[in-house]
Amino acid sequence: MRLLLSSIILSTAAFSAKAAADSTISGNRFNLHFQVTYIYQYSARLKSPYSGSNSLSGDEEKQNSLTTTLYLGARLWKGASVYVNPEVAGGSGLSGAQGMGGSSNGETYRVGDPAPTLYLGRAYLNQNFALSKEGDYTSDDANIISEFVPKNRLSLMLGKFSLGDLFDNNNVSNSP
Repeated sequence: MRLLLSSIILSTAAFSAKAAADSTISGNRFNLHFQVTYIYQYSARLKSPYSGSNSLSGDEEKQNSLTTTLYLGARLWKGASVYVNPEVAGGSGLSGAQGMGGSSNGETYRVGDPAPTLYLGRAYLNQNFALSKEGDYTSDDANIISEFVPKNRLSLMLGKFSLGDLFDNNNVSNSP
């Protein structure tokens, strides 16, 4: 399983580098980005006066979790782009992510199932209608294709996405 995941990550990285090189030549019609988070946890055997289903196990334990997202984007026509974000998540925290008064691995709450599971995080169409000629060029990034975006515009988004994608305006988590 680890060999398969490593192969997917390496082939995606190679494809991403080629796509980035091609996109600068062809004017950024497509883009591809990805993120991977792998967490390994270990707990040595420990003596505990408490035990139960919501307690940290006193036995030696090893757990891991993996989350990854692929950010695919394509410009369809002037002002229109489509984005698709398939995701894979799997793994478990120590003692089933229970005990210690909180989770020892914040990713496990996002995972939900120890077996790696593929699901669709986002898939949407974004259409911008220019209301002015002023604007700026966006930088190529996850769910952003480098293009001219009018300062005043009407934007229409259709598909599967989160309101946090639109209204959580900070440099770390915002995906327009």
